[in-house]
Amino acid sequence: MHRQITPSPLLSLCRLLFRSLLAGACMAPALLPVTGHAQQGKGVTVIVPFAPGGNLDLNARIIATLVKPYVSDPWIVLNRPGATGNLGLAEAMRARPDGKTISLTGGAFLLQGQTADVPWKDGNDFEQIAIVLASYNPHFVRTDAPWKTMTELVEYSKKNPGKVNYGVVGPHGVGTVRYLLLKAATGIDWAEIPYGGDAATITALLGGHIDTGSAAAAGIASQVRAGKIRVLAMPAAERSPNMPDVPTFREQGYNVVLPSFNLILGPKGIPADVLRPMVSAIERATATAEYRKFADDSGADLYTRTGEQMRTTLNSEGATYRTVAPMLLEYVKTHPVK
Repeated sequence: MHRQITPSPLLSLCRLLFRSLLAGACMAPALLPVTGHAQQGKGVTVIVPFAPGGNLDLNARIIATLVKPYVSDPWIVLNRPGATGNLGLAEAMRARPDGKTISLTGGAFLLQGQTADVPWKDGNDFEQIAIVLASYNPHFVRTDAPWKTMTELVEYSKKNPGKVNYGVVGPHGVGTVRYLLLKAATGIDWAEIPYGGDAATITALLGGHIDTGSAAAAGIASQVRAGKIRVLAMPAAERSPNMPDVPTFREQGYNVVLPSFNLILGPKGIPADVLRPMVSAIERATATAEYRKFADDSGADLYTRTGEQMRTTLNSEGATYRTVAPMLLEYVKTHPVK
């Protein structure tokens, strides 16, 4: 059984604040620390390299609220969208390493480091502060599809090359990387169709425009409960607590492990006496019931990793992207965005 996803009060508050921002509403002074620049150098600016309103933005704002009891200066969220998240992250990377500027971003920065013109190669080019969440976009089909397992879909695809339409969020991103890993392992040949977001991908699947797809777990939860979508596999090392009945790719014989992390990075060289209390505050904030509820509502798994655990995790993920980068670059040449 899958758990009912219901918005937490804190998540609802963040969404309300976001709508107020768009409407140009005046905000109470007490709320200013989580919405704008640090004032007169006091505070920590948390750069989110994507537009307001998405899960990364909401995650940053909730953490900024929950760390308040454990920090001396407020954390101020600043959105710097552009270039698939690269502009804002580059700004954080080049900031003075004094702990006053950090970034909450997604794990796709590792892919960008291997395939795009950015000033980093991997996680070692940053001060690695904390991983806070892991999400694994499930692979799914309609419930009236003939495939009950990932193995059945793969076997059909091998016998019918080019006939399966695969929907992904955005061209040449993490969804494409997953397909290329599966393709390298099995020899399948799917027609990849990119969409502008999770909702568009799901709509295309339910409308019969694609045969299979991947999108955020939270995005498909209601359709799974309604019996319209069947989840075939999760690209995780072990089963997700949010979908405990769904086997992993690895359980079905395919070594496809591709998490999407929410993580906090900073410019290289933040002093240890500044970094230690920051990490401690994050660990305490993400251990709260409020944050656990946010993770559940987002369809993500709590995955707090700091220090050596974080370095090991990012080195492993970086190795995966280094392996797949040549395949992706070649794929981009033969499958340009139209």
